[in-house]
Amino acid sequence: MQKNETIHERIALLVKTFGHNKKTVFACLIDSNEASIRGYMKSVVPRQDILERIARKFDICTDWLLTGRGEMLKSGTSQSVEPWQSTFAPTEIIELATRLGEQINENKHLQQENIQLKTEIEQLKNK
Repeated sequence: MQKNETIHERIALLVKTFGHNKKTVFACLIDSNEASIRGYMKSVVPRQDILERIARKFDICTDWLLTGRGEMLKSGTSQSVEPWQSTFAPTEIIELATRLGEQINENKHLQQENIQLKTEIEQLKNK
């Protein structure tokens, strides 16, 4: 099997390259969520609008993204493929960090809510 043969493997490479191997970071960069990125890396085929966002955001060759043929980056792109190379404006980085913090806080809130619901379910079972 050739490396990056499936779109899932190519998405995983993009997460490693542009998201510092962090699905949440990559999701923020393309205005998505971590669960979706996890799915794209395993078995879910991304919708056309997601693929378009990825291609535009990182200047990815669409033929490579869809089929694995050719080079990952469009010709003439001066970007290297080093993990976590910052190609983003400082305001964009601040926005991403803010969104990441919001997602972390939302996850904490949902975890607390989950614990509370489990407790309530147990109480109802014991009645």
